[in-house]
Amino acid sequence: MAAYGQDMGGLQIFVTLRRGREYPPKTVDVRVKYEEDVKTLKKRVESKTGVPSERLQLFWGDKELVGPYNDCTMDRLDMHTGFALNGYDLTAPPHYVPPVKLDTWKDNKIRHFDGKEESFDNMVLPEVTGFRIVG
Repeated sequence: MAAYGQDMGGLQIFVTLRRGREYPPKTVDVRVKYEEDVKTLKKRVESKTGVPSERLQLFWGDKELVGPYNDCTMDRLDMHTGFALNGYDLTAPPHYVPPVKLDTWKDNKIRHFDGKEESFDNMVLPEVTGFRIVG
């Protein structure tokens, strides 16, 4: 138990990572400060889990923390101690929970791990593994 006013290293953020179909998912807690950004958060998760930060797919609510979110601070995202992020360890093909409903994504494309992009119209269901939605 920390004494009143003692600095514990910042906000305590819980991150739950799923890897493929492995169960149970791995949950770690990381400490970040309000002024630190999402890239720093990913580096802290990397140091706790051993998963390279470029192979982490983190979600906060319904937002994937990539692109413009990488430079956002915890303060700007309004994250506080006790917040939980969900994510996927992309060192193995992900098993998305809940599953992606393909009929709702007809205008989007998917990006395979090898970087190749194609639309859903060209795919059959058994081929759809290990992808990210790009809009």
